[in-house]
Amino acid sequence: MSRFVACPVCATDVSIHDINAHLDAGCADPTTAALGSSPAAGSQTSPASQSSRPSGTGASGEGVARSLAYTAPGSKRLRNSAVVLDSGSSDDDEGLGRDDSTLAAPAAKRARGLGRKDRSEGGPAAPLAERVRPERLEDMRGQEKALAPGTLLATLIEQGKIPNLILWGPPGCGKTTLAHVIRTRVEGKMVFRKLSAVSANLKAVREELERARNTRRLTGKGTVLFLDEIHRFNKMQQDVFLPALESGLITLIGATTENPAFEINDALLSRTRIITFEKLSAEHVIAILRRALDAAPHGSGLAVTDDVLGTIAGLADGDARAALNALELAMDIEARGRSPGDALSLRAVKEAFQTRMVAFDRAGDEHYNVISALHKSLRGSDVDASLYWLGRQLAGGEKVEYIARRLIRFAAEDVGMADPQALAIAVSAFQASHLIGMPEADVVLAQAVVYLAKAPKSVAVYEAIKRVKETVARAPNDPVPIHLRNAPRKVLKDLGHGAGYVYPPHATRAEAASQSYLPDSLRGTMFFMPDPTPE
Repeated sequence: MSRFVACPVCATDVSIHDINAHLDAGCADPTTAALGSSPAAGSQTSPASQSSRPSGTGASGEGVARSLAYTAPGSKRLRNSAVVLDSGSSDDDEGLGRDDSTLAAPAAKRARGLGRKDRSEGGPAAPLAERVRPERLEDMRGQEKALAPGTLLATLIEQGKIPNLILWGPPGCGKTTLAHVIRTRVEGKMVFRKLSAVSANLKAVREELERARNTRRLTGKGTVLFLDEIHRFNKMQQDVFLPALESGLITLIGATTENPAFEINDALLSRTRIITFEKLSAEHVIAILRRALDAAPHGSGLAVTDDVLGTIAGLADGDARAALNALELAMDIEARGRSPGDALSLRAVKEAFQTRMVAFDRAGDEHYNVISALHKSLRGSDVDASLYWLGRQLAGGEKVEYIARRLIRFAAEDVGMADPQALAIAVSAFQASHLIGMPEADVVLAQAVVYLAKAPKSVAVYEAIKRVKETVARAPNDPVPIHLRNAPRKVLKDLGHGAGYVYPPHATRAEAASQSYLPDSLRGTMFFMPDPTPE
């Protein structure tokens, strides 16, 4: 059976055996006319061509990319390496490593045009979150600050003028949805490609850049490359995009849950615009759930009450994807043995969620945000807030030794000389936590947190050592006064080392007080300044 490819110039379906002749004829060869288009009046399609045309491939096949052979510069003759104009891939299929069977693409998809959602993304077999994913900016919820009508980004997207973007926000807040909206806006003008840094490597990226180069050479179209989880590439790997951005070969849209200031290299940041996505509120999640119920009613016909929607939104904690998938799973669970019109139960919702995961990543932003909240709550002497943030860390799986080390630092930095015993308490908490581990160590840490929160505070020592560091940075090599120098050998004593040193235990108070211990250039400098006595 003949395989078919999409012509890179006219986008018609052409047999792989005839594609070179079709291109050489300037896309005018009637024997290679588009099989997916309606025949002209009076024309007939030969039985042979009808029988040789590939049939639809169903739910799994409709998401297959259309592949073209690579065309060398200055020639329309096709070569061996593949150029994919549109991956049409789902999250699990990034358009990489396909074999020749991917050349068979159904005409139904091509009739819809490049870049449309196919069944692998939005069909009946796809998750609810994919089936109801918005394709217009006005259908997105919760990101009005960045995408409201009239904002710079919204205006550019509506005009199809897409800048290089880094989309930063928590899971399920709409980053991938915005990429799909952009995909819809650039359809027909640019080629949209998608990769995930979770599964792709640099070789895959270079293949995509080569496809973009070939596509521009063949069709004159630019490429929008959406890279999900871009922070999974280290900063050296991210350099691979720089030449393509400099030349305008691609428009890069990167999505990340981590702070770009820490995870994206400076050269890439200087060539992109960071768009911050906020965590969705419960009201926004409920609105998204209502839209999903209207757009893709569940076959069971179960009714969903406001209380159930509120519970789902609360458990999802701002993650619309999790909320939609949990709603679908809960209705699947409840559908058995229930009648249309019956209400979806809270039991099914909680079963769908199982255990609500605490948003806490020991290697990400939330790790530092939560420990910062604990430190600031302790400094503010808020016992209850301090215990809460401790609990958040423990529930998120933070190592008890890490928490205890931070408490030791706090005891020295923020309690200091106001209560020197606080440092001993913190060190004891570290040792005890290390000895018994979790879950028993929770009360040990809690006791230390309560003590530190209630203790008086002094930053005199912290500020003193900070002044010392600044002074040393300015004059790191001031000579040690000769009377303070070590003189273990006679030759050093002969050079005067240690001469004139006053031994305080054998000296009068006046003699000991008159001796200087700082370099001559720093004589009289005060680093430690005790806190004023409270009135």
